Amino acid sequence: MKRVILSATLVAFLTLAVFSSQSQSTEAQQTKDFQLTVRNITARQPISPPIVVVHDSSAVLLPSSAGRLEGLEAFAESGDQPELMESLRGRSGVKDVLRFGGVLNPNSQQTLLRVPADPGDRISVLGSLQCTNDGITLGTIMVSDDGSPSFGSGTVWDAGTEENDESRATVPCPEPGWEGEGVSNLDTADGEGSISRHPGISGNGDLGAVFGWDHTVIEIALDERGARPARAFEVGATLENRTTGQPITPPVVVVHDKNVDVIEYTRPRELPGIDALSESGDGSVLIATLAERPGVVSVRQWWTDGPIVPDSSFSGNARAFVGNSVTVLGMFACTNDGYIVASAEVKGSSLNVQRTSGIAKVFDSGAEDNLETSATVPCLGGESAGLSEG
Repeated sequence: MKRVILSATLVAFLTLAVFSSQSQSTEAQQTKDFQLTVRNITARQPISPPIVVVHDSSAVLLPSSAGRLEGLEAFAESGDQPELMESLRGRSGVKDVLRFGGVLNPNSQQTLLRVPADPGDRISVLGSLQCTNDGITLGTIMVSDDGSPSFGSGTVWDAGTEENDESRATVPCPEPGWEGEGVSNLDTADGEGSISRHPGISGNGDLGAVFGWDHTVIEIALDERGARPARAFEVGATLENRTTGQPITPPVVVVHDKNVDVIEYTRPRELPGIDALSESGDGSVLIATLAERPGVVSVRQWWTDGPIVPDSSFSGNARAFVGNSVTVLGMFACTNDGYIVASAEVKGSSLNVQRTSGIAKVFDSGAEDNLETSATVPCLGGESAGLSEG
């Protein structure tokens, strides 16, 4: 089944308020020379000097296994750049490969002052998470047609080249008392064998939860050369339920480049997780999907005490750049697979704080027949309510 718009009336209302911000130029300018700023947003996970790849939409940077991309094993396990950079230069669709010169420490940022790119290009950032066995981050942004700032983030992948034992003997973590070996003899046989989403820090070895992360580990901002490096900040967002009888499940909040429609799809299978959100309110799979999409800065679920009932509201925070869009998705709990999408743009600076708002649209995800029975609608408590085969 296809997604359809059910209504564009005032069923919910999203309001943003900027807490604090950095001043930033957003003058549209079409240019081939940009500057790229990457920020490590983890608490204690250093990232090796990142590699920057300028490419078109056809390029595949991560194959199914590290063995199919020379240099990826050495990069994932020790942060070694040269061989991987040479391999990336030879991949179809890649236009240029650059690199940062220093380690990206937690809560710090670096700016690459000259990145040549054309409108419509993709710019990807790869880094090795030093306090993992073989974790890498990959984030991609899209260069806007008018040269305006672009934004994104990077999620974490397991290169599959080394077992995640999280031990001092195998993890090259730059912490006192750690003497990890780095590259494990360039033998991919001792890992999982395929590239996959990283499961995170388990805590079963010598690494503790403090080295962990929440979906994304880097923020990426692209701007014209000479601009003040962009920096994300906290914004407050309020979702008001203005219906008379439709509870809204705890919403998923996505901060993204305003030039990128991260929710676009025709059939549910094109956006993994939209079925679970629209049928049961479960946003976990959708969050993992959106975190990997180009242009997404951050994504998480607001955990309310329960549904946002009619004629009530819920306020929470989100991390965003000036010019980003904040999009909120939540299930209409008294439907089979209806959900709302409300978006608003972040506007303001340290000198000019603005409140912005947006009206929600209601969609049928197309994941389940609209039987409207107590057995299939969550708010009626039926045994078959929630995720179904559609």
